[in-house]
Formats: sequence, structure tokens, C-alpha cells
Amino acid sequence: MNNKQKGARYEWFKLSALPNLYADVLLGNDFLGLHGKVEIPFNGERTTLTVFDVTIAKLESPFLSANLAAHRKPIAPKSRRQIPEPE
Repeated sequence: MNNKQKGARYEWFKLSALPNLYADVLLGNDFLGLHGKVEIPFNGERTTLTVFDVTIAKLESPFLSANLAAHRKPIAPKSRRQIPEPE
């Protein structure tokens, strides 16, 4: 994504918008790490909650078939595309 927000330019960041989440935007650690402070208003009844010293988690994605027996191989599922109803 190439984007400009409030005078700052952001180049080559992936922006993921997912439906039906509490917040529809996920910001990656690479993006958040560019800023000293990130504020996300929720307009709740209580005062501001401030969290300090949050460590960025850098976790490796697990190999999905790592726990299969040696003679087993992963299979590809059938396509889940919906076929249109005949008229």
C-alpha cells in the first residue's frame, strides 16, 4: 500500500481490512514500529487506559504439516467455490 495520512507518507505497507471484527483494520508491527505512540479511540465511558512497555512479538509461523507422520502427506481440499444455481 502506498498511502499518505496527515502529511506522512507510507510506502509498501500491507493494509488488511477484515469484515465483522471489533476493529476492521489490523496494523502490523512494522507499521506500528514507525511511531512513538499509537492512539485508537473507542469512545467508551471510562477514562483513557494507557499500556506501557509492550514488547513486539516476533513469532515464526508454524509449518502446518510438521506434526504429520513421516509417511503421511498433506492433501489439497476440493475447491469451495460456489456454483451458481441453474435458472
